[in-house]
Amino acid sequence: MNLPPHIQFRMHELVWLEVMINLCVFLALFPDGESGSMIAQVQEHFPELLSSDSEPSCATDVIKWVFDHSDQARLDALQLKLPDFERWIRVAYDISCTGRSYEPSGSVRGALTTIFCAIPLHSMGTREEFKADRLSKWADFCQGPYEMVDVDGEHYTMLSETHVSSFAERLRGAIGRSQLPKDSAIPRPKLDFDAIPIIDFSLYSSDKGKYFQQMQYALEDVGFGILVNAPGFEDTFQKELFSLADQLFNKPQEWRDELGTSTSYSLRGYFRADTIQGHHKAFAEAYRFGLEMPSPPADAPFWLRLHEGPNQWPREDDLPRFRSMMETLFQQYRNLNITLNEHVCQLLNIPNKVLNDFFPSKAEFNSAIWHYFPVTPEILSEAQDGFLQGMHEHRDPSTFLTCLIQSRAGLQAKNHAGTWVDVPMVPGGVVFNIGMQLMKLTGGKFVATTHRVNTLKIDTDRFVPEAYIRHDDF
Repeated sequence: MNLPPHIQFRMHELVWLEVMINLCVFLALFPDGESGSMIAQVQEHFPELLSSDSEPSCATDVIKWVFDHSDQARLDALQLKLPDFERWIRVAYDISCTGRSYEPSGSVRGALTTIFCAIPLHSMGTREEFKADRLSKWADFCQGPYEMVDVDGEHYTMLSETHVSSFAERLRGAIGRSQLPKDSAIPRPKLDFDAIPIIDFSLYSSDKGKYFQQMQYALEDVGFGILVNAPGFEDTFQKELFSLADQLFNKPQEWRDELGTSTSYSLRGYFRADTIQGHHKAFAEAYRFGLEMPSPPADAPFWLRLHEGPNQWPREDDLPRFRSMMETLFQQYRNLNITLNEHVCQLLNIPNKVLNDFFPSKAEFNSAIWHYFPVTPEILSEAQDGFLQGMHEHRDPSTFLTCLIQSRAGLQAKNHAGTWVDVPMVPGGVVFNIGMQLMKLTGGKFVATTHRVNTLKIDTDRFVPEAYIRHDDF
């Protein structure tokens, strides 16, 4: 339930004040993102808390101050009384003190162990970091299969009214998997990798056994692969696309800005990612396009806006053949996705219809051509821990398979040991990776791997045309 086996480090951090603030977050008296500033404000008004671990003599006054600065409607709804909350904090603090000397021991034998993974507390980093650094340690206490299952919500809302139904669904799935006969297909531990597999697509025609052996490793253990000899993606075709991308992004800035996404309801056109403030700033720019369609209604959800709407194409005189080549590229991506879906179904021993039914009869997609900037001395000054953000680390949340071509390296995938592995540039190659939707649909049999773009690996302009094929939710 989103807790690691080793808790001493965290229990020592939980002084009385933080225990109180965490309880307030659990009760939604204020958002988790405000907990740090709330602690600082409390310490400013009550300086004795700066050096206090245990309950202070001014505890009642501290709680009253926090209540006065909390969501009053939420307090009224909870009917939470100050003396009751004070006792609650005392019990929680005593429990955390007990955990300061706790050492986990023993193991689970001959059974499936499921760790449910929610978005952790803000101080614990991202979900992927929390899983890799903390939750993965449960493997040391399992003498049988174990799995980590992502659940909706955050650490303190995963069982809330909003998310309890989806949690119950995942719990039922885990119980069902735990009751399978021992010879049933419980997901095996993933094999680690130190390189991205390169798969010869033509083997499907000449040696299916070898082809599917390579695909199985790519899909089940790595989550990434590079296809060579994929029809429609010849090296000459790719080089022409990269040349058009180079021409596009070498146009004057004013020309590019005229195609800006700020003028498009469906956010199609040109944008810069290096002007974004905060975590998502990236040293890149891009041009977004998709299937040519009318704009959706004004009240359409955001995801639908990204899939429907008119494009902002460059004028043909300004960039000859650009539109026709991009539309051809999408058709090639779509053909490849359909074929790969069929191969996935063969690996899973299921009818093609199982996956095909998720895709609308009219092909819909959104695509982007990314231009990742090469590293410069100015950009280099922002590097941290061997990383410079061309694209933040993530897993693709809403796709089955993502396909892309790249003019040079820069993409990295994180292996199961937490090491970043470079995805090489292979002439004529097509990179593919598993999205979280396909991972969920296969019950974790296929793995969606965390990846990023590291600008430190890019010494000259990198162009990446990619496409996301729309499918229905399940």
